[in-house]
Amino acid sequence: MVKQIGNQNDVKQRACRVIKVGSDFSGINAAGVSLGRLLPKAKFRLMFGSEILPGCLNVLGMMEHKAEVMYGDVRERNVDDVPYVDCYIWTPPCQSYSMAGNQKGCADDRGKLIGEGVRYVVKKKPRLAILENVPGLMNKNNRPVVKGIHKALQKAGYVPSWKILNAKDFQVPQARRRVIMVALRADKGRFKWPRPSETVVSLADILDLVGPNDKPGRMPRGKVGRQNMKMG
Repeated sequence: MVKQIGNQNDVKQRACRVIKVGSDFSGINAAGVSLGRLLPKAKFRLMFGSEILPGCLNVLGMMEHKAEVMYGDVRERNVDDVPYVDCYIWTPPCQSYSMAGNQKGCADDRGKLIGEGVRYVVKKKPRLAILENVPGLMNKNNRPVVKGIHKALQKAGYVPSWKILNAKDFQVPQARRRVIMVALRADKGRFKWPRPSETVVSLADILDLVGPNDKPGRMPRGKVGRQNMKMG
C-alpha cells in the first residue's frame, strides 16, 4: 500500500501508516474481523460500511472493529459523499447469481447491486478493490455481467484478476467456493494469487472439543477447547 499525497491522482510511492478500508454489503463485518487478525488495530481504519439487515446491524453494533460511517441502502447515498479508502471490498447479494437462486442475474434488482461497487471504484479510485460472490457469477449466462465489470475497471485504470477459490484450501475448516475478483490500480502493479496450503484443517482441529478422554461435565483437555468453552 502507498500513502496518498494531495489529490488521489497525485500519488507518491510511500508506505501507508494507516490503511483506510471501506466495505459495502458488509454483513457481519468479515473485512474488519479478517483485518483485525492480520494487523494491529492502529494500522487500519474502517472508514465506512453498508448494511440493511436488522440482524446484521445488531451484530455490527457489538463488534470491536466498527465502521466510522454506516450506510443503509447504497442506492440512496451520493457516492461523492462516501469517504475515499485505500482498500474497497464489496460483497453484493448473490441470490440472483447462485445455482440455488432464481439465476436472473442483473434482471433481478438484487443482482443489479453489484454495479454499486463498480460505481464507487470508478469514482473514488481506491488503490485496491476486491469483489466476492458465488461461483455462479462466472456461469455462461452471467458472462455479460463479468465482462462489463472487467471492462469498466480496466477503463478506470485497474488490472482485474478473477479466480474461484475454496476456503478449505487455505486452512479454513469449511468447503466454501467463492469467486474473488482482485483489482489493483495499474500504477500499483499486478496481483499475485496465493498458493493453496498443503495442510488441511478440520473443524475438530479448530474447536479442539472432542478427545478420547472427554466426559460430560468436564472441560476439554486441549487449550483451544478450554478457551472456546469459557467464551461460550
